[in-house]
This record gives sequence, structure tokens and C-alpha cells, in this order.
Amino acid sequence: MTTDSLHDIIADRARALRLVFEDEVAEAIVRLSAGYPHFTHLLALKSAENAIRTGRRRIERSDLPLAMSTAVEDAEGSLRTTYNASVRAQTEVYRKVLTTAASLDDLEFTISQLRHKFPKDFDPTGPLRKLVSNDGSTILRRAAKGAYRFSDPRMRSYIRIIHLMVDPIT
Repeated sequence: MTTDSLHDIIADRARALRLVFEDEVAEAIVRLSAGYPHFTHLLALKSAENAIRTGRRRIERSDLPLAMSTAVEDAEGSLRTTYNASVRAQTEVYRKVLTTAASLDDLEFTISQLRHKFPKDFDPTGPLRKLVSNDGSTILRRAAKGAYRFSDPRMRSYIRIIHLMVDPIT
């Protein structure tokens, strides 16, 4: 979905419940959702629940970490299982490649886009080969010659959320 549509989801639900999302929180939710409305709904819901539980009508930045943690716990088991299996062998290297791929805004990406995001002394080609298949049996699939995408489009959102939980924006 478009970012405008995702913002509309948040605004419509907030209005119906007479809640207000800080602009920064709504932006973060849309960014983390990566175009996938399931995560927009889930993060907005969990943020709103936290605010309501503490007697507030305004959803603030401080509500987002708990919402992210709850969203990861609630995420479909297949996302968690696929991600954990993908990073198991070379945890840090594979995690960096997947986190970088998830940070890109396009559904498909190229190796040059990945290389551009890494220091000159790191080449993501090797780890990428281990994470890609043609048939979608791995976390990434070859979309076309030189182009890749996540096999499950929800994975971008999932990785964005868990990455921020480990390395929050300050």
C-alpha cells in the first residue's frame, strides 16, 4: 500500500477512538510497515493499547517500543522461523545483509544497492548468495537477473521492527 493509505489507516482508527498519534509515531509506524497494512494495524493497535492502559489519549514515541515488542511476539510463526533459520549460521553477517535489504524502500533491490549501503571493505555478494533461491524456498528470492526481493513481503516489516528493537533510533 502507499504511505498515504497507511497514514489514512492510522488516522481513521485514531479518529474513531478519539486518539491522537504524534506525527513522529505515525511516520515510524508507516516506515516500519514497509507498505504492508497488517503491520500498520498491529503497531498502531499496540501503541494505542499502551496509551489507553496508562490513561492517555495521545500516542507518543514512548509507546512504540512496547508496541514493536508485542508485534514481534504476535508475528506469524513462519516469519520468525524463516528469519531465525536464515541468520543462524553467520548471524551477524546475514543479519546485516537482511537488515540492509529491508531498509531499502523498493520491493526489489539489486546487489549494487546493497553494496552502496555497506563500507567499501564489505561485499554482501557471498552472504546474499546463501540467502537467495529462485523458488522462494529461502528468505530472499531472485525476482529477475540481478534483482532480488523478500519471498514473503511481510518480512521487510518484520526485520525493520526487530532491527529497531536491537538498535533503536536515538
